[in-house]
Amino acid sequence: SLSLVMALREKTARGEILTVADLVTLAKEMQMTDTPTNDVAWKRYEQMRPRVEVEIDPKLLTEYVGYYRLADEAVAEITVTNAKIYLRMSGQMRVQMFAEAPDKFFLKAVAAQVVFDRDNDNVIAGLTIHQDGLELPAPRTDETGFADAETALKARAARTTPAPDSHNTLRDIIADHRAGTPDYAAMTPALAQVVRDQCSLLVDELERLGAVEQIAFRNVDDHGFDVFDVRFENGLIEYGLSFASDGLLDGLYMRPAIRDAALQRKEA
Repeated sequence: SLSLVMALREKTARGEILTVADLVTLAKEMQMTDTPTNDVAWKRYEQMRPRVEVEIDPKLLTEYVGYYRLADEAVAEITVTNAKIYLRMSGQMRVQMFAEAPDKFFLKAVAAQVVFDRDNDNVIAGLTIHQDGLELPAPRTDETGFADAETALKARAARTTPAPDSHNTLRDIIADHRAGTPDYAAMTPALAQVVRDQCSLLVDELERLGAVEQIAFRNVDDHGFDVFDVRFENGLIEYGLSFASDGLLDGLYMRPAIRDAALQRKEA
């Protein structure tokens, strides 16, 4: 079931290694001989399975070096140092990748893979990131594109006030998710797929939490997310949301809040 997949995903997110028993249980639960009924869940299962590192010609690594732009304005930088290949997303630290086949790599830090795509002339034209049940294509760009993405991210993170109407947007998001009718058209395709996949879980959690009592802006984090503390009848939740330059919602999360200092003031 999807809930089992989610549980194992959370286990890997905590840094725990999936055991053979975990994978066997998942295979039995999902009835692997049947046609999958949830494509995202099956992609996530494939992305979570153990990978085996292989050796490839170090000269091949230089073909991958460069910059690749994703649809959500993020840019990936691929570098090679001492015959090791690294991925760095704009605004993040670099992480090492490991080959499982020519043009195919995986990360050990998270359950994700990077597959390089070649054109008709056998030249690397882009890459696809496989993570969280999604497949995110990124064609080649240049260093300027990477610098622009980092500048835009720094500008978003430098704000001390939320994006215009961010407060009301969050209120609408909570109401829509509670009703099981998220506004997918207001999200980037990648985010819309994640929310669509988790919609039933969100409905259940918001039903448990009860009515919204208070929403208070906390800060803008280092990744440009507007962070809010939301007091529900039955709990305190931290929400984060971010917007792309075209106004679409490109980032959203909710998790138990670790403090409630921001709730000292009344909701505007």
